[in-house]
Amino acid sequence: MGSYSSAAGKSCSNTAFPLYGRTRRGNIKKNGGFKLKSPEEGRFGRHRAPKTRRCSFIEPVKGLLISGIVIESSRRPTAVVGMRPSGKSRFKPGNRLINMIPVARLDVLNEQEIELIHAGAMCVLANPGIRVDDGQLRRLMADYGCEVDEGSGFVRFPQSLVEELLDNVPERFSVMDRACGAEVIIGDGVTHFASGQGACYMFEPHKKERKPITKNDLKRFTKLSHCLGGIELVSPGGFPQDVESHKAFAVAVKILLSNTTKPLILAPFVAEDARVAMNLIETVGSEDSQRYWICQQSMRSPLILPAEMAAVMQTVIPAGIPMLLHTAHQTGLTGPYSLAGLIVQYNAEMLSALITTQMIKKGAPVLYGGGWGTSDMKTLQRHLASPEAALLRAAGAQLARKYRVPYHSLGPDSDSHTPDQRSSWEKMLTCLAAAMSGADLVINAGMFSTGMNQSLAQLVMDNEIIEVVKSFVKGIDVNEDRLSVSLIQNIGPDGN
Repeated sequence: MGSYSSAAGKSCSNTAFPLYGRTRRGNIKKNGGFKLKSPEEGRFGRHRAPKTRRCSFIEPVKGLLISGIVIESSRRPTAVVGMRPSGKSRFKPGNRLINMIPVARLDVLNEQEIELIHAGAMCVLANPGIRVDDGQLRRLMADYGCEVDEGSGFVRFPQSLVEELLDNVPERFSVMDRACGAEVIIGDGVTHFASGQGACYMFEPHKKERKPITKNDLKRFTKLSHCLGGIELVSPGGFPQDVESHKAFAVAVKILLSNTTKPLILAPFVAEDARVAMNLIETVGSEDSQRYWICQQSMRSPLILPAEMAAVMQTVIPAGIPMLLHTAHQTGLTGPYSLAGLIVQYNAEMLSALITTQMIKKGAPVLYGGGWGTSDMKTLQRHLASPEAALLRAAGAQLARKYRVPYHSLGPDSDSHTPDQRSSWEKMLTCLAAAMSGADLVINAGMFSTGMNQSLAQLVMDNEIIEVVKSFVKGIDVNEDRLSVSLIQNIGPDGN
């Protein structure tokens, strides 16, 4: 098992939380060379000309093109060669700096396409807007200058207001372990992973059939999530069906708090569930209890902010609890069938939810993201692990980077109904797509069959996939010491 240390120097076992500062974001240009974004560049790059500078000590590199998709350098490693994330140099004075290319970042949209999608989302937010099913929230939006139609519940958002409120979203926030206070920093340039949530069935490899999830199933899933080093945040794998349905959420939260101290991701169904979660977590926590969990809420496609979501947001955001925003379209049913159109609608829904959090409380911590997937129009089956769904994960990450907000995605995911070979390659595809695109948080370990089933065996396999992906995205550290030229020379031919 791994270990991690908090800022206070405390140590926690059975997990691994890499702690790095945010690094500058670089881009490998198609015509060669390495470009650094100026820190003075605004959140919306189109408002001012990009300011770039060449790093004279970095040799030009050739842009990468794979199947028509431009692969750019990651923001994870520092863009200044020979510098640690903390900014301290590895090199002694006088040492020559060596060219280092960080691991590639997966980008599927160019800057013009991103601007077109942003403009399309702005048009949707202006007309027809978003239907907001909560009267109190509509009144708040009207106070901020939105055009509100009380008859239909539609709210139209001016572009200037959207961009102004987006500037208030923090670029990072942290949640912490209840036992030792170690932090997971969301938005630090490192991808963090969480177990999946909300499955209906428990699958055991030695059993012939799946079965509805019970309290004991959730307890075992939570304990295993706590012990696996690749899982940094824990979600309720499913809600127990051996209790009354109106008590299932509260029972699930109690089970999680009794079997893990890792930060939690919870999705209250109604405001009362949110209050129950807050009270339970405060009981086992301290004055920092708002930092022990993230609250997930989902838009309802197409273009609806439901009353239940509004009530939960107005309950948890004033308390300082981070929000994880979610939306999940059915292509051709609740969203356009074209990928570009799907991204426009997704972006409009996410932007409306993002700025709503800032209306409720300026500077509220929040994650942009969603349940990227596609649909089979013949079977109406939703797919989370299709090649198109992997592309959409990367597109979402690029939009989040444009707005400079933290981003979450799904993975490792599979649409296979058993933990078989198909499940393995689908999970590796979705996990790599999310991590290489720069997602800050990736959720769904232990799930398969499009999130309908959870499995302890699958959770262990997913932890292995996560560890492989973490190692892969670190890239190769190339400097004078690691080149080992003098060592090779000293050993010479036939040496060892």
